[in-house]
Amino acid sequence: MRMFFAFTATTLLLAGCLHDGDGKDKDLLDDALGYLSYVSDEFPLELDHNHNDPSLHVDNFQVDFVAHHACTPDGKYPGAGVGMTDIAFWANYAFVGIRNGFCILDVSNPASPKFVSKYLGEPAADFEVSADGNFAFLLTQRNGEPVNRGSTDPTDHLPRGVIVVNVRNKASPQFESYYPVPTNGVHTAVPYKMGNRQLLSIQTYDWVPPGLPSPVPPVPPTNAPYTQRIEITELKAAPGGRMVLERVSMWSQDRPTPTDLWFPHDAYIQQHPVTGKTYLYAAYWDAGLIVLDISDPAKPAKVSQFREAAPSKYNAYHDVKVSEELIDGRHITVTGPELQAAVAETGHFRIFDTTDPAKPVQLGTWTLPGVPGFQGGFLFSPHVFQVVHGRIYLAHNHGGIWVIDIHNETLLKEPKAVGYYFPHGDAKDPKSWAQSASVWGAYYKDGYIYATETTQGMHVLKWVADEIVPTPAAMVAPKPAGGNETQ
Repeated sequence: MRMFFAFTATTLLLAGCLHDGDGKDKDLLDDALGYLSYVSDEFPLELDHNHNDPSLHVDNFQVDFVAHHACTPDGKYPGAGVGMTDIAFWANYAFVGIRNGFCILDVSNPASPKFVSKYLGEPAADFEVSADGNFAFLLTQRNGEPVNRGSTDPTDHLPRGVIVVNVRNKASPQFESYYPVPTNGVHTAVPYKMGNRQLLSIQTYDWVPPGLPSPVPPVPPTNAPYTQRIEITELKAAPGGRMVLERVSMWSQDRPTPTDLWFPHDAYIQQHPVTGKTYLYAAYWDAGLIVLDISDPAKPAKVSQFREAAPSKYNAYHDVKVSEELIDGRHITVTGPELQAAVAETGHFRIFDTTDPAKPVQLGTWTLPGVPGFQGGFLFSPHVFQVVHGRIYLAHNHGGIWVIDIHNETLLKEPKAVGYYFPHGDAKDPKSWAQSASVWGAYYKDGYIYATETTQGMHVLKWVADEIVPTPAAMVAPKPAGGNETQ
């Protein structure tokens, strides 16, 4: 195991090797900024532990537990799966997708989130909120009619698309309208305020390309033309006053090779600080990172594409996020993969210089240390992350929550892990809710990390060096008295 030392008067005591209760040492490197980097090439926990025993999956480094909430009126774990997915923020509210709709939490005090309301609906594949905070977008995908609702045919389908919910009154969400997205529904969407227009970019796909074995229902058996596509829609008033989504345009990438899986999984929209144009950055699985000019939303135009795999053996571009702040004068885009199973690695997060959006340049990569692949179940796969203030806040399924530092030119090329947390109960009352071991997403808001664990609920965390710094202005919605919507 390698050891690194920093020989300055202020950091000498911080640099060195910490010993963990599991018998492993942690190699640490101080960067003279008041926090340490984990530079070991080993995973912090024993890899061969019983993955069904959360008590063997407890550890943290420079990330502290603050609070927990399970989207129940009292906030406590209900004893059955919560099924948490995505979080969207607006003002002091967190809108949290769950297995039967979404809940709204008041997070004005992060140490004590308060239940506001719940909307019963379909499972949330993703969840977003309009810039004015008045409408929530409940995004549904591949939902099948449960047998216990009277269906005996597993091919019966529930509606798939965008359920627009009126949340002007946060205590009483109400159905507003529905936008169908055949055939597979919506996996992710991106709200974007363009002048007075509220846009919503929808990413949709079917799992299986033509020529491959048919999947198990209710997944559609074929990939009809253009079922993998990006739809740009606009929220507009319909006759009678209801707010509805209307399609503005549609864009689809051709299949790169006969064996590639290619579909838009995630996207990010931003007005570029250098060119002044509005770009949509799409994580297009094996087709890689694709940049579209949507300055005219009715006419998306492809600007560039990056799909080289090195240094990873995988593409599988799953998520993409763009820094709202320049880092050392560079415009930075970060992508992450998703892997159901992996050999010899867990996939690489990629840091791109997109100062010239027509020529993305890969600067550096980061991968989970010490995990030589996994057999299946997305066990150590990356998942949903954010890029804020020169840090990547990421969820890694059973691999926990990590904070990765990319705040300067050196770290853009050689990112360093500066914190991690494996979900567990409050140390003062560890049995107050079930321990958990699989993280869906990590989201930053005003100095705190909010992480959703797919079964037990939302964890509020604090990285050691995060001050109470507001979310970047471009990531927040206009405030009525205060407000913010994190993409």
